[in-house]
This record gives sequence, C-alpha cells and structure tokens, in this order.
Amino acid sequence: MKSCAYCGRQNEDALFFCGECGTALPGEPAALPISSATVPTVEAPGALNVAKAIAILGVYLAVQTLVGVMIGIIAVAASHISGSGSLLQTSQMIRSIMPIAVVEIVILGGISTVLMLLLLAPDQIRDTSPTGAAWVLGKRDAIISGFLLGLLLAGGFCFMSLFVQPRYPSHVGPLTQMSMTRGWPQILWGVTAVFLAPPTEEMLFRGAAYGGFRKSCGALWAGVLVTVIFVGLHFAEFIYYPAAIFSITCLAIITLWCRLRWGAIGPAIAVHVAYNLIVTVATFYSTSHLSSTLR
Repeated sequence: MKSCAYCGRQNEDALFFCGECGTALPGEPAALPISSATVPTVEAPGALNVAKAIAILGVYLAVQTLVGVMIGIIAVAASHISGSGSLLQTSQMIRSIMPIAVVEIVILGGISTVLMLLLLAPDQIRDTSPTGAAWVLGKRDAIISGFLLGLLLAGGFCFMSLFVQPRYPSHVGPLTQMSMTRGWPQILWGVTAVFLAPPTEEMLFRGAAYGGFRKSCGALWAGVLVTVIFVGLHFAEFIYYPAAIFSITCLAIITLWCRLRWGAIGPAIAVHVAYNLIVTVATFYSTSHLSSTLR
C-alpha cells in the first residue's frame, strides 16, 4: 500500500495519484514497451526522393523542349514573313538563331533546376550526404584533383580520335553545325560548353537527381539511372561518332565518383570543365586546320 503524504490515505500500489486528494504518490509508471514495427517511418518533408528527382529532371527537359519549339516557330514565322517559307530557308533561320538559343537553353535549364530544388527540397541543397544535393564547392585539393582527372579523360578521348575518325554526313544537326562554324557561333558554343553546361549538368545529374534516386532506389540503381539519362541526353554528340559514347559514359562515372568521394559537387564540375575545355580546344584546332587546308 502507498500512503499519501498529504492526507494520509492508504492507496493501492498500482495507483500513482491519491484517490482522496489527487496528490502524486511515490514511484513512476513503468515504461511501456513499444515495438519498432508499430512506429511508422516518416520521411522528412524536405527530403529528396525519386519523385522529386523526376520532377526536377522533367522541368529541366520541358524548359529545353519549350525553347526548341519557340525556335522552330520563330524560324517558320520569319521565313514566311520574308516571302519564301521554304524548308531550306527555315533551316537556315534555325541555324542562325541556334547559337543564342543554345545559351538560353542552358541558362534557363540551370535556373529551373535551382528553383525546383528550392521549391521541393530546400534543406537538401547543402546536404553533402549521398542522399543530398551536395551543392557545395568542396576543398581546393579536391577541385584540383577533379580538374586533373578531367584533363586525363579528355586526353584519352583525343588520343582515341586519332584512330577512330568521326564520319559526318552532308547535313548535320544545328548544334554540331554550330561547333563547326568558325566565328561567333563556334565561340558561343565553346563558352557554353566550358563555363555554362558543366555546373548546370552536374548540379542536376550528380546533385539533385542522384540524391533523389539514391534515397528511394539505393546506390546501384541511382548510379545506373543518372548515368543512362545523362548519356542518353548527349545522344546528339555521338550519333555521328559512336566511339564518343565511351568517353561520355566515363565522364558520367568519374564525375559521380568525385561527387561521392569528396562529398561536394565542386570536384565533379571541375572534371566536366576540364573535359569540355580540351574537347573545345581540339574542335577549334581541327576546324581551323581544316579551313587553312582548304584554302
């Protein structure tokens, strides 16, 4: 029996408050065992997952598609206004607009990625874990190491190109034409390839997309999905040069390794910048050499 210190009433041992006056009795209720199976696992509201990763990728692709459609509409309208409306003139209009459009596509794609991550998972932006976006610069040594890895990969690709030459048809796509056209189209292509595309693509693929896929699908499938999507979106770069698929796949794997190895997106961007820089310089040199040969 428990005696109440206030009123003196005797209470059963199972009681923790006096039945007469309500005063707390000595002792505490025993903790009730709780099975972990009865407690549902609740995902944090701001966490990345596969649905959010797909949404971010979808908006990125939608922005690119929308800009491409607008280019086509503007080209067709300008061709008809000029009085011709022929397919050839429309194609020429598209090629003249394409350099500016490529810059807009990359910039708007990057803006859409940032805005979507801010909207869907703002707490994951600076999360350097495998399930976060890891949008941090990283240490200087890691960035330098990434840059050197990019140079090494691009050097191997250029060496391979000495033995396996690309075969371009008589009519190439607008982007390929842009890279081969000396002057401001080629300059804009080079600036986009070196300074704009690497941060945009790394923040999207090895950052937000990988973090979301990793959260829901695990490490293996996250790596496979991000790499396949990245390589697939660069289809235009190896449609005329199938050997390039090897180097682009290696680029995807190495950038992902760097992002995981150093827990930051900065080293991955450094790899991408170095790779694109060497490819751009090689393209400038080859077109310049070809032009001087044809004179």
